[in-house]
Amino acid sequence: MQTPIMSTLPICTILGAGPGMGLALAQQFGALGYQLVLVARRAENLKSLEAELLRAGIPVTTMSADLGDDKQVASLFNVIKEQVGATEVLIYNASAYRAVTATQVTMADLKADLALSVGGAIAATQAVLPDMTTHGKGTILITGGGSAIIPMPGAATLSMGKAALRNLALQLHTELLPKGIHVATVTICGWIKPDTHFAPTKIAKVYAELHQQPVGAWQAEYMYQ
Repeated sequence: MQTPIMSTLPICTILGAGPGMGLALAQQFGALGYQLVLVARRAENLKSLEAELLRAGIPVTTMSADLGDDKQVASLFNVIKEQVGATEVLIYNASAYRAVTATQVTMADLKADLALSVGGAIAATQAVLPDMTTHGKGTILITGGGSAIIPMPGAATLSMGKAALRNLALQLHTELLPKGIHVATVTICGWIKPDTHFAPTKIAKVYAELHQQPVGAWQAEYMYQ
């Protein structure tokens, strides 16, 4: 991991960073002039992403945290603010996939998966909200999924998580709009796969477009179909 230094650039923090959407989003916002902070549960999984971004001249810091643990999320953002700076753009890209049907779900599975899929988004929003409110601006973008609309029978907790996450994003959009904070969800109605309509690089452009929408024209949801 690169040694964090206070950034003179605006900061985009991506939670749930991986080699697909996470990398594409980092590249997209790096091209817009942002300092990236990438977060995933395992630090070793971030090394290749960091190396690729640095080769492209994109400043990046990586950190690890369990996003299903609200205390770790709060601590994470304290560290980000102290070592890098206040987050201007927050992207929540974490989710929990478990091959289980609705009749097979245990309470333990449900709690764990919803803690990551939804609880982490709540904790992260609460962590960045004070600075965004003080500055009167900020963007929070949430990766949703088509299973929020049409459930996947073999991925019950993922579907429930995406449905709750969509509801959360729409509520946050309305609540934070008067504070000058744009919250939006990208509901991805298909399997993310390179070299298709659902390629991460294509979807990442939608996030940038949402972030750059002028005040008064902010969307709460983009259905990517």
